[in-house]
Amino acid sequence: SSSPSPSSSSFNPPFNAEGKKQRVYRKIAALIPNATAADVAAHDVWFTRCRALQRRYRSYMDSWTRDRCHFLEDVKDLLDEQSQFLITAAATAVDRLTHEIKRERVRNEFSELRAKAEAKDAVAAAAAAAVAEENAKRLAAMAADAKIEAALKKEQLAIYRHELELRRKEEEEQLADLAAEQERQAAVAAVKNQFRVDVRKAAFQAKVESQQEQVKKKKEEEEAKQRRLDRLRALVAPEVPVDPTRVVAATENSAAAAAATAAATAAALDELAAGESKHMGQAFAAVHGYRVDEIYKDSRMQIQEALQRHGLHRTEAGRKAIAAAQTATTTRIDNLTTDQIGLGIY
Repeated sequence: SSSPSPSSSSFNPPFNAEGKKQRVYRKIAALIPNATAADVAAHDVWFTRCRALQRRYRSYMDSWTRDRCHFLEDVKDLLDEQSQFLITAAATAVDRLTHEIKRERVRNEFSELRAKAEAKDAVAAAAAAAVAEENAKRLAAMAADAKIEAALKKEQLAIYRHELELRRKEEEEQLADLAAEQERQAAVAAVKNQFRVDVRKAAFQAKVESQQEQVKKKKEEEEAKQRRLDRLRALVAPEVPVDPTRVVAATENSAAAAAATAAATAAALDELAAGESKHMGQAFAAVHGYRVDEIYKDSRMQIQEALQRHGLHRTEAGRKAIAAAQTATTTRIDNLTTDQIGLGIY
C-alpha cells in the first residue's frame, strides 16, 4: 500500500534551501542513468569551483594586461621626453660652441689689431724720436734765436697733437667696426634662435592639438558606446507586473508537480481499490533537454573542447574561432552576441 505524497498541494512545508537543493539533486539523478544524488552534488561543487577559478584567472589576466599597457605607455612617454631633452641639450651645446668660436675669433682679430696699432705706435714713436733728435739739433744750432726755438716747439707740439688725433681716430674707427661686427653677429644669432623657438612652439602646439583631438575622439567614442548600451538596456529591460502575490504563488513546475502528484495519488487509490499494483506517475512535467552525445555533435563544442585542451580557448583567435563555428541548428538573431552578429553568424 502507499500513502499520499507529502508534496501534494495540501502540504506546504517550511522553506529549507539545503533540503530543496538535495531534492533537486535527487530529481536530476533520477533523469540520468546510473547516477546518484551524491554524484550530482559532487558535479555541482566541481562546476562551481571551476567557474570561480576561471573567473579568477580571467581577472588576473585582465589586470596583468592592463598594468602592462600602462607600463608600456609610461615607458614610451619617458623615452620621448628623454629624446626631446637630449635634442634640446645638443642644440644648446652647439649654440654655445658656435658662440665660443666666434668669441675666440673676435678676440684674435682684436689682438691682431692691437699688435698692428702697437707696431704703428712704435714706428710713430721712432719717427717722433728722429724728428725730436733733428729738432734738438736744429734747436741747438739755433739756440741763440729764441723766436726760432719757440716756433720749433710750437711746430713739434702741433705735430704731436696731429699724430695723437690721427691715432685716436683710427682706434675709434677700429672699435666702431668691431662693435658693428658684434652687433651683426648677434642679430644673425637672434634670428636663428627665434626661428628655432618658433619651430619648437609650433611642434608643441601641434602636439597639444593632437592630444586634445585624441581626448575629444575618446570622449565621443565613450558617449557613442554609452548610447548603444542605453539602447540595449532599453531593449532587454524586463517588464514585470507589480504583484506581490507572485512571490508565494505556485510556479509552472510546482503546479505541474502538484497536479501530477494528485493525479498519481488518485490513480494509486483507484488501483488499490481495483486490486492492481502499478507504479506511481511522474512527479514533474516532461523535461526537454539534450544528451551529452547530442551536445558534442555541435561543432562549436568540439572546437571549444580542442582549444581548452591546449589552453587556447581564452585567446582572441580562439574566441573568434568558437564564435565563427556553425551551430547544429539555426538560432534566432536575438540569441546571438554582438561579436557573433558582427561576424555574420545567423
